Amino acid sequence: MSVLKTRYWAPENPRDIHQKPLHSEKVIVWCGVASFGVIGSYFFEDEAGRAVTVNSARYTEMLRTFLEPELQILGVETQNLWFQQDGATAHTARTAMRVLNEMFSARVISCKGNTEWSERSPDLNACDFFL
Repeated sequence: MSVLKTRYWAPENPRDIHQKPLHSEKVIVWCGVASFGVIGSYFFEDEAGRAVTVNSARYTEMLRTFLEPELQILGVETQNLWFQQDGATAHTARTAMRVLNEMFSARVISCKGNTEWSERSPDLNACDFFL
C-alpha cells in the first residue's frame, strides 16, 4: 500500500491565522414613536462608544437622562400620555416600572404595566415595522 503525499501551493502563508469575530457587531438603540413625532434615537453604548446590553440600570438611566428631558423640550405633558413597551426583562424590572409609573402617572401598557398586554404581541412592536 502506498501513501500519497499532497502539497498545497498558495500565494499566501497557509499557517497565517485569520481570526473573525463569532458574531457581527450590534447596535442597540431606543426610539419612541408618538402622535407628535419621533423621540430618539438613543444608543446604548459604553464610554468607548461600543454597544452594550440593555439592563434595568441602563434602561432606567435612559428614561431619566434622555426621555424625560426630551419630553420636556418638546413641551409634552406626560399626564395625558400613555407609554407602551414590550416585555423585555430590562423594561419590566421593578426600578424601570417605578420610573415609568412616576413619569406617566401609572399609564404604562406592558406585560407588567398598569394595563397588561401580552409580551409577544405584534401590536407592541410598532417600531419594528415603522422604523
